[in-house]
Amino acid sequence: MKTSEKLLFPKLENEFLENILRQLVNQHTIIQMFFTKQPSSVYSYLIIHIEKNIDAEQLQQNKWVNKVRNRYQIDVYFIYSQKLHHLFSLGHPFIEFYCQPSALIYKDEECENPLIITRDWKKYKKRFTMFQDHFYHDHDLHKSQVQNLISEGSSNSVFTSYARLIEYDLEYLEELYSGNKSALLSLDERINNLIEYIPEIQKYFVRNSHNKYYLTDLFAKAKEATADDDAIYRNEMYEAVGIAEKSLYRLIEERLDELKKLIKKGLYKKTKFHVKLTTNVKI
Repeated sequence: MKTSEKLLFPKLENEFLENILRQLVNQHTIIQMFFTKQPSSVYSYLIIHIEKNIDAEQLQQNKWVNKVRNRYQIDVYFIYSQKLHHLFSLGHPFIEFYCQPSALIYKDEECENPLIITRDWKKYKKRFTMFQDHFYHDHDLHKSQVQNLISEGSSNSVFTSYARLIEYDLEYLEELYSGNKSALLSLDERINNLIEYIPEIQKYFVRNSHNKYYLTDLFAKAKEATADDDAIYRNEMYEAVGIAEKSLYRLIEERLDELKKLIKKGLYKKTKFHVKLTTNVKI
């Protein structure tokens, strides 16, 4: 058993969460914790780097995770080691920004596989560009498929393909805002979750009930046959879905640009601080 009695997390400014983190360190193999306070955003981020996937999944389901999120606006994300290092190797901007050394509030010195980000903007820029280009490439493939189906007049297939494209967009928004995708949830649930980060999204998905949306209901019914004389109706639906998808695409671009600026600013400050320390050293 590890002792965690002397562990302090003053950066959190939250006694309730501090007590929970002490218990976590005592009971699990916690490799690192990163905390980023976001005064201008809805949530601050607490990323907990843990050894095993099964532990990350189980701990993510704890009731206190939602309690901390709803009561204190701190988004807690458990991520297992192999996944964290993989995302880092891909240049994932969420990991690059929120797992900087300046955000580190805990590190187990006995663990052999911590994430230590030392690369400067020049080195990271190549990774960021590759990450961004991968999104654009796959998005264009999805979009081309939709356009081809529209040209062929395959209305049901169009809506099914549009659903896949919107799922693709939502997946990227989830990863860029929360670090994790929610593929097992329904489209309605995923949209509701993202509204907490991006309230603007609810403008593009008209509600037909408390937690349901008209367009997602349309996707669910896409397998049903549509009469040939409904051409005008179908065109209106294509336009509505197209507007929603373009809006999601724009939100992804904006979030990528925001993270890019935050990373550049953070790395610039780190470099500037290092240079200042170096120039002040007396030999």
